[in-house]
Amino acid sequence: MSRLLPLAFVGLLLPATAAADYERAMLAFERGDYARAYAELLSEARRGHGRAQYNIANMLANGTGIPSSPVEATNWYARAAKQGVLLAQYELGKRLASGVGAATDELMAYVWFSVAGARGHRNSHKNKLILEKRLSASALDRGYALAEEYFQRYGEEH
Repeated sequence: MSRLLPLAFVGLLLPATAAADYERAMLAFERGDYARAYAELLSEARRGHGRAQYNIANMLANGTGIPSSPVEATNWYARAAKQGVLLAQYELGKRLASGVGAATDELMAYVWFSVAGARGHRNSHKNKLILEKRLSASALDRGYALAEEYFQRYGEEH
């Protein structure tokens, strides 16, 4: 039992350490030290930190301190969206709707706009309504079902 207590204590520190690492990365970003911010955010993103994944996606999308890569940005937005990051869900929907960094997929754009819109993102709701007019009845049926499933899985930030 005495050996478990130190392990439990270390387990309590891990989330605080991850939060501190993320905050340090964001401070580097705010200072304009993009190379350091990218390296630290990438480390956190690879460990599954949703907001770090979103920020990596933004850096790649905008070429902030690194070469722009629309495909890699879209991949990171997708990872962050699946961690429940609201703005990543919206950005992923935009990219899928327009074909930036991924093949155009209006059905999946509709799904992600539906998830983000249900969480209160106004532009997502507007974009979802636009896509509703473009999609066939059968595609909308599939979209409704997927949106419900995705909302259950990704409707909250992890």
